[in-house]
Amino acid sequence: LVEPGQRATYRAALVFGPSDATVQQLCPDVLAGYVADQPMELDWPDRRPIAAAFLCNPATGWKTNPRGYFQDARVDVITPAGRVAFGKRLLEYADNCIARMRQLDAQGIIIWDIEGQEMPHMISYIGDPRPLALLSPEMEEFADAFMEKFRAAGFKVGITIRPTEIYQPNQPGQPKWQHREVPDPVATLSAKIQYAQKRWGCTIFYLDSNVFGDMYLSAEQKAQMRDVPWVMPPAMQAKLSRLHPDCLIVPEFTCREHHRFSAPYKSPNLGQGGTDTLTRQIWPAAFSLVGVSRSQLEKRWEDFAVGVTGGDVLLFPPWWDAPENA
Repeated sequence: LVEPGQRATYRAALVFGPSDATVQQLCPDVLAGYVADQPMELDWPDRRPIAAAFLCNPATGWKTNPRGYFQDARVDVITPAGRVAFGKRLLEYADNCIARMRQLDAQGIIIWDIEGQEMPHMISYIGDPRPLALLSPEMEEFADAFMEKFRAAGFKVGITIRPTEIYQPNQPGQPKWQHREVPDPVATLSAKIQYAQKRWGCTIFYLDSNVFGDMYLSAEQKAQMRDVPWVMPPAMQAKLSRLHPDCLIVPEFTCREHHRFSAPYKSPNLGQGGTDTLTRQIWPAAFSLVGVSRSQLEKRWEDFAVGVTGGDVLLFPPWWDAPENA
C-alpha cells in the first residue's frame, strides 16, 4: 500500500520464452527454491478410488425416521422391531457397497453423514462422531458393526468432520442443533479425528465447511478470531496434518498450498476438475480427491484422464450401479 504523497520502489524481473513454456521451464531456479522452502509433506501413495456413502436426506421431518436414513420415509427407528430392521438394512447396505468397491478396486470409503441429517442444509452435516449416541441413537447401536464390515473386507474407512462444535440453541424457531465457531479449530478437529481413529480405525477424513464466518460468534469470539481469514489458512491445515500424519484429510475449500498437506476436494457439482498443472509442476506428488458424475465425465474426459494419470483419486457412489462407475 502506497499512501498519498508517499513513494515506494519495487524491483521486478522479466523472463521471456515461448508462449507454451511452463513456469518450471522459464524459472527453474525460482521454482526449485520455492519447493525447497515449501516441500510436499503429505505421504499417501495409494491412488485407487474412494467410495462416498451418503446415507441420509436432510431435514425430512419424517416421524419414524427423523435423521432421513436410506432416503426412505418408511424406515422406523422408533420401535424395537423397527430398530432391528434398521440395523439389518444398514449391514446389508455395507455389503452392497463392499461388492462394488471390490469391483472398482477401491482403497476405502467415506461415510459422509454417519450422524444422520436431521437438520436442514447447510448445517445438516454434523461432522462430529463423539455425540453420536445423543444425535442418532439408532446409528449408535449399529455403527461399530457397520464400520467393521468395511475394515474386515480390507478397506480404509473415513467420516466427515467440521471445524465447529454443535450445540442446542433451545430457542423457538431455531433448529434443534446448530454449529458455532470455536477458538481453536485445529484442536477441535484433532479431537474428532482421535475419537474416530480409536473407535473405528478411521484414516480418511472429509473436512467439510472449513471456513470461518461470524454470524454465530459472540463479540468475545469475534475478537479472538479477528485475524483468521474466511478459508481455513494452510498453516492450520499443516498443523492438523502434522498431528495426524497417518491420515488423509480432504478439505472442501482450499488454495494451492493446501496440496502440501492434504488432498483438496473437487466437486463435479461446481464443475471442478482435478489438480491444476502448475500445482503438479511444483509438487509432482500433489493430488486431489475428485468427485465424478456422468455429465462431467462426458464433457471433460481428457481432463479426468490427465488428472488420474497424474495421481488424482476419484470419488464414486458405491451403493448403486451409477453410470459413472462403469
